[in-house]
Amino acid sequence: MASPGRNEPCPCGSGRNFKHCSLQAQDEEDSQRVRLRSAEGVLVPALFSYAAQDFGEECFDEA
Repeated sequence: MASPGRNEPCPCGSGRNFKHCSLQAQDEEDSQRVRLRSAEGVLVPALFSYAAQDFGEECFDEA
């Protein structure tokens, strides 16, 4: 389902335009998702590096 345009009625049924109702919440959710993905991009390699150092490359490769 495509997102409504900014000036179309909000699909939540409030009767307000989408830009004044749900657009801000959607933008905040997208921003949080981007921040989580970027943190994941840093954290996962760091965890792999730690596991390889702490348990050894052999255990890490076997897992």
